[in-house]
Amino acid sequence: MTDLIRVERRVSVGGSGQTIHLRGRLSAEGPGGLSPVLCVHGSTFPGHAVFDLPLEGVSWLDALARRGGSAWCLDLPGYGLSDRPAAMDKPATVNPPLTRTDEALEALRAARDAVLAETGHVAVTLLGWSWGTTLCASLAAREPARVDRLILFGPQWLHDTLMLLAPGSTTLGAYRLVTMEAARTRRLRGVPEAERAALVPDAWLDVWEEALLDSDPQARGRTPTAIRAPNGTIQDALDHWCVGEIPYDPQAIRAPTLLVVGEWDRETTPDQARGLFEALERTPVRRLTVLGRAGHWAMLDRRRFELFNVVQAFREEPLADGA
Repeated sequence: MTDLIRVERRVSVGGSGQTIHLRGRLSAEGPGGLSPVLCVHGSTFPGHAVFDLPLEGVSWLDALARRGGSAWCLDLPGYGLSDRPAAMDKPATVNPPLTRTDEALEALRAARDAVLAETGHVAVTLLGWSWGTTLCASLAAREPARVDRLILFGPQWLHDTLMLLAPGSTTLGAYRLVTMEAARTRRLRGVPEAERAALVPDAWLDVWEEALLDSDPQARGRTPTAIRAPNGTIQDALDHWCVGEIPYDPQAIRAPTLLVVGEWDRETTPDQARGLFEALERTPVRRLTVLGRAGHWAMLDRRRFELFNVVQAFREEPLADGA
């Protein structure tokens, strides 16, 4: 088995004075020929607690790095091990939603540049999940020369409801509190009751919840325990996706693109993924894979290697010139 080197970095974001947390996994044998993969998390949970969660000793970062190149994940501003705005230490109601998409894109750009400087490559493979797919697609559309391939798992697309918005909500504060009970309920949404115990063992849920609690220094001091998550992404969804507005230009994406979605995904559904696939009509290479018996959280369940293998095959596939 290939030995891996773990790398931790603090990356400055523009002139904001903020830093974000960037974690990498590199093969001890060298960088390899594949472009580095930069993984981008969703609206609620930090990247290191999703992409670098060791389940039975292996995280997705491990799997990516062992099969060529290096693999990285970041925590966006206000999430996990990255700097949190001072407003997150105040009551949520006294400030507007934090970490809007433009701010998150600036952080993603800084992380991409740091990965390229560290590895000597000229372009990255962007791998986004949920809200992270919007960030990755936006950067790929705006700065195509630095994106080698684009992989979108559970991609956001046009819809008229928001599962993260509490019923009856009319205004959003700076952030929201997410209890572990709510997190667990969300993890299992869409998975048939009879499948849950086998697909997502309680022990795996416990490992994930501990990682979440460790990611927020205030989490264990609350009753019930809960982590903070910025609300900027929810405000952006209300302003764009929910009113029929796509926040980036799909026709500007030139990188070979893979869309992956689970058949049980109720947050970013297979129909939404098909909508994005159709919109990528000018992308030279585009693929859509629907994973059977999988949901929005396939990277953290017992069938995760089906997802890993689909992604890895796309990373390794030789593509025709001009693709």
